[in-house]
Amino acid sequence: MSIAKGEPVLFSVGFGLTKTATSLAYITAMGSVTSSIGFVSELDFMLAMNLAACVTGFGIVWLVRTGKLIAGRLPQTPALVAFVGGFLLNALHLLAGLPPAFSAKLLGALCGFSTTIICACWLEVFAAQSKAQSAVYQIVGALLIQGVLVSLLPLVSGAVVTIASILLFLVSGAMLKTARRMIPIYESPVSL
Repeated sequence: MSIAKGEPVLFSVGFGLTKTATSLAYITAMGSVTSSIGFVSELDFMLAMNLAACVTGFGIVWLVRTGKLIAGRLPQTPALVAFVGGFLLNALHLLAGLPPAFSAKLLGALCGFSTTIICACWLEVFAAQSKAQSAVYQIVGALLIQGVLVSLLPLVSGAVVTIASILLFLVSGAMLKTARRMIPIYESPVSL
């Protein structure tokens, strides 16, 4: 796929916003903790997130290998619903009556599921490009955006980080939808 002049910027910014939102979700355990030690926010959250990410990743591979999912057609809607839903469950205190370990595991599972899907959707955009070097530059640009924003956003209150995470994820989802209209959609499954 040849890319037009503004598309690399769209792809970098969109993926950068995704990476920022998912990093903030991980660092804050979807807004459920106010401080972390490095990248360790809450152990139950982290274990559930990583398990959910692995299961989701294997599920995507299985769906593609069995022909049930056509390359370029991984839906982002489940990721958007799970991500926003996880933050809202916590922000609206809808998990308050549950044991803290269960709440952390539920939020972790929602985070791992949504992060894996949305990142796989963006990687489809980069993989569809005819020039690998251009895709690499766009991914590096996204990681630079993530590095700057993740460094700045934790300086504000927890509520602002929660709202910013949700908005960044939704904006990046809209940008992903636009980006996907610009790439070719494959008609047959790819082999993994």
